[in-house]
Amino acid sequence: MDGRQDGGRQVNGRTDIGTALGRAADGSPPLLLDGATGTELERRGVEMVDGLWDALATGSRPDVLREIHADYLRSGSQVVIANTFATSRYVLAEAGYADRFESLNRDAVRLAVEARDAVRPSAWVAGSISTLNFGVLPVSLQKARQDYRDQAEIMARAGADLIILEMMRDVELTAAAADAVRAVGLPCWVGYSVEQDAEGQLISQERGMPLRKMLESLDFASVQAVGVMHSLVGPTGPALEEVAVVWSGPRFAYAHSGGWSMPHWQFDDIIAPDDYAEVATTWVADGVQAVGGCCGLGPEHIRALAEKLL
Repeated sequence: MDGRQDGGRQVNGRTDIGTALGRAADGSPPLLLDGATGTELERRGVEMVDGLWDALATGSRPDVLREIHADYLRSGSQVVIANTFATSRYVLAEAGYADRFESLNRDAVRLAVEARDAVRPSAWVAGSISTLNFGVLPVSLQKARQDYRDQAEIMARAGADLIILEMMRDVELTAAAADAVRAVGLPCWVGYSVEQDAEGQLISQERGMPLRKMLESLDFASVQAVGVMHSLVGPTGPALEEVAVVWSGPRFAYAHSGGWSMPHWQFDDIIAPDDYAEVATTWVADGVQAVGGCCGLGPEHIRALAEKLL
């Protein structure tokens, strides 16, 4: 299967990403992830859709999406994440696009692969699975398990090298998604989205579940890396420290800046690229093996990270 990791040092002509993480842990520079995809699409004039955000952009503006991936690769990214954050089956079905589940997930990975092959063949392509439901009534856990398995299989066939679970905020759906990725044989990275409550406790965004509880419930045998993503810069550092208390393996981080009012990102007070790179340096010094940016952060932020860290 294209993109499947087989435990060796080379997969499809690229170093196994687990080996690359190990090198970063042993003192090599960190892996550089990309920045935001959805907010960068919006920044470049692509329409965002209520209840779907950027899901349809893969079909409506593939040229822009491919160029965004290419721009990140030119800026130094070694991992680009396909535009599949908002393409869960139940999200698409609620909006009347269930028939595009396969094509949107397949083509999102394909476009990232095309950009990678053209610009930086040594880079990796990650698929993204999120349990965020955009206000849709939750499906049964059994149905969610099958949906995530189907989504992971589509991404694996399309050439994804790994899958990142993005914006994890609970226990059961995180476990279901991780099981789905393990079943198709791809490396699984789990990314939690956190905030701090009034007492300073780290909790999942909107759900309010303590980060420590989520971490202690994770089956670490199913994952290759654990990190903090789509969280403000401030709580990201403390959250990474908490991850390290429970998990001794590779960690990653990509914070966001600004705010969201569905379906638009609010590009207010976006952290400057050099300032973001300075903060990311502290995460790397603390042992984080991979860094990038999330919503609101674009190629200029990745370029600053590359100049600072590589």
